[in-house]
Order: sequence, then structure tokens, then C-alpha cells
Amino acid sequence: MIKTSSIDFFSESEEDQCRKRTELFTPLEKQKILNQLNQERLFRQKNDEMQKKRFENKKIYTIQNKKYYKIMDFKHSYYIKVENYKNISYAQTTVLLYTYTFTTMTVRKGLAKIDKATERILISNDALRIYFKPYILEEEH
Repeated sequence: MIKTSSIDFFSESEEDQCRKRTELFTPLEKQKILNQLNQERLFRQKNDEMQKKRFENKKIYTIQNKKYYKIMDFKHSYYIKVENYKNISYAQTTVLLYTYTFTTMTVRKGLAKIDKATERILISNDALRIYFKPYILEEEH
């Protein structure tokens, strides 16, 4: 036989229901939960601000009807497609790095990941020998 609880939340006032729900946690547990939620909010907010810095005011080149960002401080002029750049995450992913020659775009495989602390992107231009260096995208003037 199943024993049912004699508490009927529908007959109690809203104030009593709220009091019962809040009494489930001690003040220390409540503070821990609030601190954790605040830390998560701050992390999301900082992440969103970094995403804005990574993408706003960046110069977009249109070459052969495709849009590219130019990566600064490379020995050669490397470009990365706009769609590919937006898909780069904090984990290393394979990207295609483009170099513009006189007539065509040549492709080279590399690895990239986003630096969490700054707006820079970490790129290894060799997919076999992994050595990440921080780079930024060219900004509009």
C-alpha cells in the first residue's frame, strides 16, 4: 500500500508554499548556489565580450566572390574564410589557410583554436608539427 503525503499545496497560501521551498536549503548552501550562478554569468558575459571583439571592426576581403579575413603578422599573407573563422572553438580544429597568388588562391591545412583570455587566434600553420602562435585579424581603419 502506498502512503500519500497529507500536504496539499493547492490549499496553502502562496506565502507558505514559498517559505517551504526556501527552507530546503541552508543560508550557506544558498550563498554557494548564488556564487556559482554569478560565476557562470560572469564567464558567459566575458565570453560574449571577447566574441564581439574578435568579429567587430575586422576588414573583410572579397576575392573571387568569397569573403576572407586577413591574418596579420604571418610571413606570407594568409587568409581565412569568414564562415570557417566563426566555427573555430577553444579546442583545436583543422582550418584551411589561403594564400592569394596572382591568379588563384592556394590552400594549406593548419590547426587553429581561440585564445580564451584575448581576442587573438592561435594558429599552427603545419597540421603535422603542431606549434601554435597567436595572431590577430586585420582591422578596418
